Amino acid sequence: MRHKRLLFLFLLPAWMVFATQAWAVQSAPTDVQAAPGDESAAVSFDAPIGDNGSIITGYTVASNPSGGVDSNAGSTALIHVVTGLTNGQAYTFTVTATNSSDETSSASSASNSVTPSTTPCSELAGQWNIGAIMSGQDAPVAEACKMTVNQDGTTSGSCTVNGGSSESLSGNMWLFPDGARPTLTERAGIPQPLIDWLCQPNASGTVIACTATVNDDSGSSYMSVGTKQGASYFVNDLLGQWVFAGLDIGSTYADWDEGNVNVASNGSFFATITKSNGDSQSATGALPVGSNGLVSMDCTSGCSGSTLLGYLDAGKTVIAGLNPYYSGSILQDAELQVVVKQGQGGSYSMADLAGEWISNELRSDGRWRRMVIQVNGDGSYTDSEVYSDGTTSTQSGMLALSSDGLLSCAQNQPAGSGCSDINLVMDASKSVLTGVQTHSSGSVFDIQVVTKTGSLWQNATDLGGGWKRLKWFGDFYVDNSSWIYHNHLGWLYPYGTSTDSIWFYDPAMGAFWWTSASTYPYLYRASDGAWLFYEEGSSNPRWFYNFNTKSWEKH
Repeated sequence: MRHKRLLFLFLLPAWMVFATQAWAVQSAPTDVQAAPGDESAAVSFDAPIGDNGSIITGYTVASNPSGGVDSNAGSTALIHVVTGLTNGQAYTFTVTATNSSDETSSASSASNSVTPSTTPCSELAGQWNIGAIMSGQDAPVAEACKMTVNQDGTTSGSCTVNGGSSESLSGNMWLFPDGARPTLTERAGIPQPLIDWLCQPNASGTVIACTATVNDDSGSSYMSVGTKQGASYFVNDLLGQWVFAGLDIGSTYADWDEGNVNVASNGSFFATITKSNGDSQSATGALPVGSNGLVSMDCTSGCSGSTLLGYLDAGKTVIAGLNPYYSGSILQDAELQVVVKQGQGGSYSMADLAGEWISNELRSDGRWRRMVIQVNGDGSYTDSEVYSDGTTSTQSGMLALSSDGLLSCAQNQPAGSGCSDINLVMDASKSVLTGVQTHSSGSVFDIQVVTKTGSLWQNATDLGGGWKRLKWFGDFYVDNSSWIYHNHLGWLYPYGTSTDSIWFYDPAMGAFWWTSASTYPYLYRASDGAWLFYEEGSSNPRWFYNFNTKSWEKH
């Protein structure tokens, strides 16, 4: 039938073929994602691949079950807020596009399912201190904000841009499957509204890194790093070894700083700092800590006066902030700084790398890069990369992590490896990596902040003493080395970051098998491609039904 249709088209006159193409309707939006709110949801999506030769005039979001109201219906914005939803009810959403020819597309594929509630953003709720800079033609820009995120995702606060007067800040923080997307009021001094805004919190929700594109065709990019404020701070919180990374951007130049800061229990410090041009210096002094976690450097040698370092996060392992330089009232350059506390020597192992990491990177040439990195327990990894200009790529290779938390490419790389120029350091919470580097051209500099996503077992009930419970999986003990001990299945080594898709190495079976929250107790074994059914509760031996051989096996 398909071949007959093609033959029919070849037999049509040319003008009829053209007319047949012109009758094609507007294509649908893609990559539809939803984030829950309080009696509401935000729906983000990508523009259709084609517009059938007409300008898209608006999008409309529909909820399933019905009843939701698209408060942005007809808008060309790529994030719409749907109101009128019922808390506790699960919803999915589809999007249609309409163009200037009055063509309306078919509905997009359905979004992920979300359930509105009064506390959809509880994991980020709190007071945040945020520093941001811009690269590209719009540089320099220095933005410092204090923002409160409420349990329901609404936000409030204030920002100063380029040292100007403080302006109020309001909006929402939405937690989508691919990260947090803020919808915030515009601030004076930011050249144009920011688009493609995406943020990634670390697993504990105490550090967040964001990148965005400036919507003025200048090729400029924006990056912010925020730390959640803790209840109290003391000078002794800074005791230990810290590693500094900072990207400094002016209107005509850029460079980076990196170094080590050793802090005594009384707050005195000794630092060695190296710049991208190779210059180095040492500095001594004290690090006062304010009640809000603000850390500054009161130097006695090596630097002049007091230098702002940033705000300490609630986990007390990351300092992030902004250090602007003014000539009179004119901003000359702004440095975004991230400082991480290292764990004690020998406290890191390759198991600390296992899981999903999300990287946000700002480059001095006006671009950002985002990476989703899947790391296995042996250090092998795969990543997917996207740049602000839409360029994408994938890489794989082998990573090495020193006992001091320094991340680099492993010495022996597999064939086809793309691993190169990695120079990052892991914080003591083992959920943040940061570093700076110069690219091969010698004139492009960047700062990279990498956050580890939530724990594989974040939705498990904590039974105490290291034991956890998942309704679908049962009771298990989480070992410090990342192994788990299931009360029936025994010792297992998990690979993955979501119980929607998880691999286990099973030493008793001598094989890897896959399952998920919706699949278990059915398992897929990689070594022979067999689907197995685990007889739940069986132990010593464990019984599995093999659908390939149509027989039971025990392990």
